[in-house]
Amino acid sequence: MKKALVVTLVLLLSLFLSLPVHGGEVLGPGGGGGDGGDGGDGSSSSSRSKLTLDNFVRYLESWQKDKPTQYQYMVKLLSTGNPESYQTPNVWLQYAGNQTVSRNEPLNLGFYVQNPNPLDLRRTVFVDLEAKLPGETKYQKLNLYTQAVQPFDYQEKGKVNWTAKIWPEFASFSCLEKVGDVRLRALVSDGSNKWYSSASGNSRPYYGELVLNVTNSPPVMDNATLICTESPRYNDPIEYVASVYDPDGDLMNVTLHILDEAGWEVRNETQDVKSGQVRFKAAQYGFFGEADAGKNYTYYYTIGDGIDTVCYPPSEDGNATLEGPRIRSNPKLWVETPHVEPEDDNYYYWGEYNFSLEMRNQEPYNMEIPVTLKIRTEDKNWKPVAKRTVLVTPDSKREYFPTSDAFDVLDRGSQFSFRFEYPEYDQNNSMSIDMQWANPLNERLMKNGLASFPIAINLLLLMVLPLLGGIFLERWMGKGRMG
Repeated sequence: MKKALVVTLVLLLSLFLSLPVHGGEVLGPGGGGGDGGDGGDGSSSSSRSKLTLDNFVRYLESWQKDKPTQYQYMVKLLSTGNPESYQTPNVWLQYAGNQTVSRNEPLNLGFYVQNPNPLDLRRTVFVDLEAKLPGETKYQKLNLYTQAVQPFDYQEKGKVNWTAKIWPEFASFSCLEKVGDVRLRALVSDGSNKWYSSASGNSRPYYGELVLNVTNSPPVMDNATLICTESPRYNDPIEYVASVYDPDGDLMNVTLHILDEAGWEVRNETQDVKSGQVRFKAAQYGFFGEADAGKNYTYYYTIGDGIDTVCYPPSEDGNATLEGPRIRSNPKLWVETPHVEPEDDNYYYWGEYNFSLEMRNQEPYNMEIPVTLKIRTEDKNWKPVAKRTVLVTPDSKREYFPTSDAFDVLDRGSQFSFRFEYPEYDQNNSMSIDMQWANPLNERLMKNGLASFPIAINLLLLMVLPLLGGIFLERWMGKGRMG
C-alpha cells in the first residue's frame, strides 16, 4: 500500500512541477506570494515562477497544521488518484471441480482478478475468503492470511490485465463439524473501497458466489473378534479386536459397549484411533471381576468421525450384538487322587475293578453333581462304563465306581487310562480328571486253567454226555427190533 502511495505522489509531483504557478493562485504559508524557497527574490509569485519539491512539502506541512480539511482532501486525492478514471477491479472465485465434495477431498480453490486500470492507477487489491457454513446465518473468514495482489502482479492478454492465485492454506473442509451446503465468496478491498465477488455473477469456472454441497463418508468396521478361550475366567486374557476405516481419513472415536444377560449396558470404553486395528484388553480396563463369574455378556461398537456415528454389527433397529464372553464360574469342586483297585492283582480283563476319587465342595454347602467314569485302552477311545450322581459336601470324601465289565477279551495286554467327568469346574479349571494306570491288563485268555475243577467238570460232561446218549439210543433201537 505504501509503495503504491509513493508511486502516486511522485507522479502527481511531476505534474505539479511541470505547471507554472501564478501569484495568489497557489495557497502558501504566507499571505499571497511564494517564499522564494529556491533562492529567488520576491518575484517568485510572478507568472514565471515554478513549484519546487521543497515548496510543495512546506505547503503540505502548512495545510496539515492550519487547514486540515484541505489537507485531508489532498491526501484522498493522492491515495485514490483520479476518481473519475479509476475502475473497480473484477474478482471471481476460481474453481473447476465438482460441486459435491467430501469433507476431506482436496480442493483447488482460488480467485481470479481482472484489473482494467493502467499501472499508474492500480492499487493493491486485498482478497479474503468468506463462507456461510451449514446451519449458520452469517459469513465468516476462512483463510488465515489475506492474499494481496500488487499493481505489478498482472499479466496482459489482449486488452485484459489479469492474475490468479490459490489459497494454499485452505485445502479441504476437513474441519467442518456439519455437512451440507457451504456458500463461498471473496471479500475484496483496494484500501478505499470494499466489495464482494458475489456481485460479479457466475460462469464456470468463475463464480461470484460458489455453493458446494459438502458430504461426509461415515466410518466402516469389520473383522470384529473376541480373543479368549471358549469359557474364560474373569481374570484370563480377554481381548476385543476389530478393524476400522474412515474413507475421509478422519480421526475416529471407537466405543466398546458391554451388555449383561438382560441386555443392559454395564461398561463402555472409548479409544481415538486412525484407520487400522483397534484393541480393548479386558484386564487393562478392568471389565470383569470375581462377581462376573458364571455370567454371559454380549457387546457392540459405535464408531464416530465427528459427523456420523455408526453401530457394529449393523442392523435396522441398531440393537444387534456380538456374543461373548461366557465367564467361567468360580471353581467349587476340589477333586484329587483318582485310583483303581482290582479284585485281583493280576489285572485280568474279566475281573471287577473299583474306581474312585476324592471330592469336596469348596463352598459351605452340599451339592449334587453327576459324575461319569470313562475307560480308554490302546485300541479303543474313551468309553463310558459307569455313571452316578454324587453328593459333594464341604468334607472331603472318596467316591467309588465299581464295575465288572470295564474291559473285554480284546483289551488283553493293553495299557489303560480312566477319567472322571463332571459338569462343574474344579480347582484346576478343568471339568475332568484323568489317570494313566501303570499296570497293563493280563494277557491271559481264559479265566480258569485246564487242571481246575470247572474245566474238569466241563471235560467230563463233554465225554459222558455223548456216551450216555449212545447207550440210550442203542437200547431204544434194540427194543424196537425184538418187539
